[in-house]
Parts: sequence; structure tokens; C-alpha cells
Amino acid sequence: EFDLSGYWVNILKSIHIELWDIEDKKRTTSERYTAEYSDLSTLTCQLNDIRHKVKKEIDLFYGSEFTEQKSHKI
Repeated sequence: EFDLSGYWVNILKSIHIELWDIEDKKRTTSERYTAEYSDLSTLTCQLNDIRHKVKKEIDLFYGSEFTEQKSHKI
């Protein structure tokens, strides 16, 4: 049997690292209410949507009774 847990972990880890880097930039180098800040915020939303889709795929793959939920359409 092939174990895909490392595969899923690597995907989520990559997304989280990107999110942390973006949030660090927003806190340390980007002024609020600028185009750069807005772009970084948009990127955060997009990556969170991707993370949601990946987590949903993980839930489906492993047949989890509990699945990732979002209250807005992506």
C-alpha cells in the first residue's frame, strides 16, 4: 500500500510557509492601505482558498467523517 501522508504534508507545509512569509511582509515591510498591502492580502485569501481545497481533498481521500468547511464560495 502506498502512503500519501508525506505528499499531503508537503503540500500543506508549502502553502503555510508562503502564507507565513506573506503575513511577515504585511507586518514588517508593507504600509497599510497601499497597493502592495492590498495585493498581499489578496494573495493571502487566494492561498487560503487553495489550502481549503487541499484539506478537502485530504478529507475525501482518507474518508474522513469531518470535512473542511468554508462559509463563502471559492
